[in-house]
Formats: sequence, C-alpha cells, structure tokens
Amino acid sequence: HSFPTRRSSDLASLQNKKQYLPRMSKGKLNVIEVGSDVVDYILSDTTNIISSSYSENAENVITRVKMYDENDKYIGVVENKELTSLLGVFQDNYTKEEDKQARTVATNMLTGIEREASVTVIGNVACLSGSGIKIEDSATKLQGLFYIESDSHKWSNGQYTTDLTLEFKG
Repeated sequence: HSFPTRRSSDLASLQNKKQYLPRMSKGKLNVIEVGSDVVDYILSDTTNIISSSYSENAENVITRVKMYDENDKYIGVVENKELTSLLGVFQDNYTKEEDKQARTVATNMLTGIEREASVTVIGNVACLSGSGIKIEDSATKLQGLFYIESDSHKWSNGQYTTDLTLEFKG
C-alpha cells in the first residue's frame, strides 16, 4: 500500500475536521478557521447574483480508509457505506501517528463529491476567502452554506462586483 504525503494544515484538519487559512487583516497575517465567520449577506439570484455556475468533482472521493500501525500491521477500517454503495470503493490508507487517534484521523479522511460554485455578485467587501456564506440560487439549484475559497473584487465603470469561488459545506 502507498501512503500519500499530507500538508501540515491538512494534518490539523484531520485531527479536528476544521480547515485553516492564512489571511491578511489590517497588515497582519492571521490564521483563521475556515467558516468560523459567516458573512451576513445571502447570495440570491433575485437580488445580488449577476452570474453563476456549478460543478461537481469526484476526483478526491474517499469512501474507505484502512488503518495500519507504525509496523504496517492492519488495525482496522472506516467506511462511508452510503457513499460506497452509491459510488463504489475509493480507498486510502492511514498509518497511525504518535499522539493521534487513528480512527478519528481515518474518519476525517473520508470525503464525498466536491460541489463548487462560481458566482459574480454585486460587490461586497465582507465576502472574503475563508468566510462562510449562504446561497439561494434557482439558476444552479444551489441552496445552503458554502465556504468562500477565493474572492476577487473589481471596480469598473463605476460598478463594483465580486467574483467568488465557493465550496459546499452543508
């Protein structure tokens, strides 16, 4: 079996299921918990969405994680049975690390289909990467809480718009 290399930010996320993001604020570098701040601004096709698109990606799906101890001895498995019955087996492996709960890390490695949206909206300075935002878009049939993955703010011909890439979170 092979063991993928993980970034340190991913390792923290696998322990507590939280994502972190560096963000500049008032000239200082901060590390924020993604989604801990939800923008008080609902994206809606009837009020502020200028254009939108939606995509699904199954490239990073993991439905089963086999666990091994530090001597490569099999110690168990975690699985999302509902997702496995829907999509089949997409397996990863995890070797237990010192001071980490193998079952917790392995469970947090399970991932489903990634849902992502791109929207252009009437400009809003509060829409920043790492924040959560609600969307109600009948054009793409999207509704729910998304995390802002990236933001781009533009002023052109007296109009202020914000381009957002959003990742579905529930």
